[in-house]
Amino acid sequence: MARASREGDDYGGDAVSAEARVRTEEDMHLALLTVARRIPHFLPIDLNFKLSDFSSTCVAGWDYDLAYFAQRPTITLRLHDQAAWQAANPCLMEMRIGGRIFPKLSVHVEGLLAHGLYTIFLDLMTMGQNVYKYRNGLWTPFQNTKPYPPPNQAHHYSSQIFVHRGQVYLPRYHIVRHLTAEEVAVRQYSAEVCGNAWLARLEYIGTYVIPGTAFVAVSDYYCGRIANLKLKLRRGFVR
Repeated sequence: MARASREGDDYGGDAVSAEARVRTEEDMHLALLTVARRIPHFLPIDLNFKLSDFSSTCVAGWDYDLAYFAQRPTITLRLHDQAAWQAANPCLMEMRIGGRIFPKLSVHVEGLLAHGLYTIFLDLMTMGQNVYKYRNGLWTPFQNTKPYPPPNQAHHYSSQIFVHRGQVYLPRYHIVRHLTAEEVAVRQYSAEVCGNAWLARLEYIGTYVIPGTAFVAVSDYYCGRIANLKLKLRRGFVR
């Protein structure tokens, strides 16, 4: 909401522009959330990988269909901090609830169109409905819980993802391409697209995972190796 200004009408233009920017950001976020909601929150049954694998895998989208026939996706994601994540092996990485994900999940992407404009955004999927307990130096399934809502469904929180203690999560990278004005003009508008102008401007490319980035959500660190690793990588690390 715009606040009053002592300068009269001079502030009004800035206030309107600010509100318009907020609405645009909200519409864009809602469009991306709509894209993410369309993707199943489970892995395809034909995928076979280990959680120690750091090769990106396409799990949905037209790039997944191409990979099915060509045996490889056209787009590859490479984790910048791969060495830091690998240093956790053979332990499972732990993330404290309420803190930032660390090591970071920034990636280098290969295979995109050179002159294309893309948005890459991230959410989380659960690795099953098991709750894990730390026993004898290992995270082991303790019990099966009722399905929680997917952790990325709250559209009011654009920079937060809600998780549950003891569950294992795998980050997902979604890639969408921003269509040109000519492409938007000829695109067929569906009922859903008409409700959000941003959806008409986006082409969903694919969803990718890097298995080695799986982690368990914790209230405090359990594995000494993980705690020491994070302290070593970022001095003064508290979250």
